[in-house]
Formats: sequence, structure tokens, C-alpha cells
Amino acid sequence: MENKDKNLQPMPSEENKREAVVPMEKTPWKQRIKEAFTWKNIVAWTKANITTIIPFVGFALCILVFSIVPPLVTGKTIWTKFFWKSFVERSITLMIISLGAIFIYSMGAMDISVGASAGVAAIIMTLVSNATGQLWVGILVALVFTLVCAVINASVGEFLHLPAVIGSIFLMFFAGGIQAIYFTNTEAVTLYGDFSFLKETWFQITFLVIFGLITFYLFKFTRLGKYTRAIGTNETVARQSGVNTWLFKFLAYAFLGLAIVFACVNSVNRVGTVTKSTGANFHMSIMIALILGGMPVSGGMKSRVSSAVVGTMIFNILETGLILSGVPASATMLVQSVILFAIIVLTCRRKDIKTLQR
Repeated sequence: MENKDKNLQPMPSEENKREAVVPMEKTPWKQRIKEAFTWKNIVAWTKANITTIIPFVGFALCILVFSIVPPLVTGKTIWTKFFWKSFVERSITLMIISLGAIFIYSMGAMDISVGASAGVAAIIMTLVSNATGQLWVGILVALVFTLVCAVINASVGEFLHLPAVIGSIFLMFFAGGIQAIYFTNTEAVTLYGDFSFLKETWFQITFLVIFGLITFYLFKFTRLGKYTRAIGTNETVARQSGVNTWLFKFLAYAFLGLAIVFACVNSVNRVGTVTKSTGANFHMSIMIALILGGMPVSGGMKSRVSSAVVGTMIFNILETGLILSGVPASATMLVQSVILFAIIVLTCRRKDIKTLQR
């Protein structure tokens, strides 16, 4: 018993427990904020996010320049209610399609048939809506057409082992031919029916915000965004890692097709008619807008949804600001292309250059 008693340890008292527990000192929140916003941390964060920051700085610079130049040259100003209302209306259609194209450009691909496909989709939607009296039926039929285009675009590179742009070239001429044939004997096709609520600015902005949030979620938090960026980084590695590259290419082009149909609904309802110029130069406008917004030429993990949003705003403020400054409308595309080339040269990575050479 004595040996057992010797091995027994006395239980610590409550006072000894309190003394043994040393409370951790919490750093005051003000000090934590102060430490986070040191000059060293700010510089490091800026370097890590420079490709995201530059487009926002560019947009602010455009506003500053066009706030000064047009009043001096032509006596006009961008600071009017009419200008900004027109700016928003013009931006919505292009921004919807640019958001839809994010997944394709993140793969390092591009679709130059967007404009012609949008023109045919608008014709189909209008004709079917007029025949049935139901806009949603026209939207569904137009969506079927864009899904067929998505299958062709996704399959050309995957199964025929040709550059993806070959499929979009075929679709550009095919859809352009349909437009030319249809408008041989008619100048325009009018959408009948009362869809005035679709023209309301508040409805268009609300729809754009919802579509943008859905795009951001899909791009940031789902396999669709993850795998399309992986394909843009290295398609061979992505395929060897078990990614069904054809499926995700198809989904990327299908999402663009959905965006094209939504943009057609917005554009046709705003104008009221479809003409042979509907969708013209959409492919160039999207390309310029995305690259102005900081989208890498080769896609990959540095792709951002913000490229579509900021790039579209820069593109439209450039286009309108140049006209207000006295630059002829025919010359605005020339100026934009020069700016685009300068941005590509300054921001191109080595991988981007190799992609352009291919």
C-alpha cells in the first residue's frame, strides 16, 4: 500500500490550473489592419494582381482623358444623362456576349463566327416568335441553332485534329451566307408583340448582373471554369489528367451560344428589327474588349471574369469618346486596333507568343 501511495500524484487544485493556463494575447484589430497595409504588403499585392489592376486604371484614365479632350476640341462632353444612358445600353449587349466568351478565351481559343451566328440566331428567334406569338419559343429554337454551332466548334479540333478556328471560319461563312440569302429580297424583319418591359434599363441591368454572377460562379467555383483554364494552360496535360476535353469545349461554346441568344433578345427588342448588319463585327469587338480587360492571349489560369466587364466598358468609352473628340467613326476601329496591338506587345508572355506563332 505504501508503494502504491508513493506512485499516486496529487490532483492539481483549481488555482494551479488557472496558473498553468497562459492566455494567448490577441492582437488588436487596429494593429492587424495596420500590419496588413504596410508598404511592403501593398507592393507585393500590387505585383501579384497587376494584370487585374491595369484595366481598371485604364478605364479611369479613359474617363479622365475624354472628360478633357472633347470639350476642348468639339465642345461636347461625356458628362450628360443621354451619354451615360446610351453607354449603358450599348455596353449591355456586348458585355453579355463577352461574359459568355470567357470560357472559350480561357482555353486559348476564339470564335470568329460570333457575329454571323448572332445574326442568324436573331433571324430565327424573330421569325419563330412572330409565327407562334411566343417569344420564349423563338428563344428556344435559336438556342438549338447555337448548340449545333457549339458541337461543330468543339468537334473540329478534338476529332479532326485541326485548329479550333477552322470550325469557326466555316460557321462564319455558312451563317453569313444564310444572312445574305435571307436579306436578298428584304431589308429587315420586324419583331411583333409587346415586349416593352425588356427595353427597360432597370430590367436590362438586373439581368446583366444576374448573368454576370452566374458566370462568375461557374468560372470560379465549378469544374467548367477550372477545366477550361486547365485546357488553356496545357491541353495535353489536362487530357492526360482525365479531363474530357471535348465535353468541356462543348460546354464552353454552348455557354457562349446561350449568351448570344440573350444578347439577341436584348438587341432586337431595343432596335425592334433584324437587319443584315445585326451582329456585324461582334467577333472583333469581343476580342478587343477582352484583351483590353486583361485577358491573356493564350488563356490559362490568369483568365478573369473581370476582363469581360472592364474590357467592354473601356471599349465603349473609347469608341464613343473618340467620336465625341472629332475622330471619324470609320477611323475609330483603326485607333482601337493600334491600342490593342500595343497592349498585346506590352503584356504578352512567352507562352502567348508561342501560341500566336502556332
